[in-house]
Amino acid sequence: MYCPTEATVTPYTVIRRERRLPFRGDVLVRVGDWLEPQDVVARGSRPGQIRLVDVAKALAVSDEQASKYLRKSTGDAIQTGEIIAVKRGPIGLFSKAYRSPIDGSVITVSRGRVLLQSAPETLELTAALRGQVVKVIAGYGALIETQGGLVEGVWGLGERSWGVLKMAVASPDQPLTAKSIEAKSQGYILVGGSVLDAAALMQASKMKVKGIVVGGIHASLMEEVGAGLPFPLVITEGLGEMPMASVVFDLLQSAEGQEAFISGQVDQQGARVRPEVIVFSPIRAEPFPAECGGWPLRPGDLVRIVRAPHLGAIGTVKAILDTPRPVNSGLVMKGADVALPGSESVFVPLANLERIQ
Repeated sequence: MYCPTEATVTPYTVIRRERRLPFRGDVLVRVGDWLEPQDVVARGSRPGQIRLVDVAKALAVSDEQASKYLRKSTGDAIQTGEIIAVKRGPIGLFSKAYRSPIDGSVITVSRGRVLLQSAPETLELTAALRGQVVKVIAGYGALIETQGGLVEGVWGLGERSWGVLKMAVASPDQPLTAKSIEAKSQGYILVGGSVLDAAALMQASKMKVKGIVVGGIHASLMEEVGAGLPFPLVITEGLGEMPMASVVFDLLQSAEGQEAFISGQVDQQGARVRPEVIVFSPIRAEPFPAECGGWPLRPGDLVRIVRAPHLGAIGTVKAILDTPRPVNSGLVMKGADVALPGSESVFVPLANLERIQ
């Protein structure tokens, strides 16, 4: 039996994502809270790292002699570059000094050795998503539920970010080049087509984009982008000059100008995850119906058809049909009768409908 991998590409779904501190802290939200991407979910602080420095060796003196050259003692605060100890030569010439490698404090001093501790690390964990808190993870974070379009990639890099979607190309087979990344791209998540090259990466970094989504990437760039890309990168198809799948391109193009969340992560707390792009839908002022997992389609709803032969047409749902019907592909699917302007109602599979909020 062969079980293929699956990737989700859908214009509308209900999505749950966990936001969790890497260490214990204070959770600042409650179940039922509505969050914006920049809202702080949890805040934590962990002790700084310990560093042992050998002042005697650095000044080329004995352990016993080192104490008279020290400028700092136990409990003193210290900043990077500040002098811990100095040995002056004759009339001030040929001095030797040892400077702190970190910001922090002096823990103890003993026999020419100084124990330093860096300043505590404070982390504020933001929601990154726009949605509702459905579960609090005591001491660590929360589970956030949102709704919108979802595109899962096959490879990614970088952390999480959010910004406004912007199409940098006109078609799914058009490569993302440095020339296609405009000076006004700062703060945007850019969508390209077939491939990403090194010049485009450099230009995107210079323009301070929030993220990049593209169909393919040259294998030669894998090592280069692994060296610390300043924004998330999502590859939807694979290595090489592969055009972005039209269904993915169309979905992202239809959402141009909307706020989106992007994550290039492929590992989370030791578990494999897919890189993804989530296009936010408008927030609702009431909880999601648990029996549906989303908002059920009803007669009277305004919808957009997202597949041929009526791609892009907007109409009104007249009825949800109980009996599946055959479609052009040969499949038998559940659907709805949709009234289109200037024509009689047409049968459309439910999977091909996108509700207009």
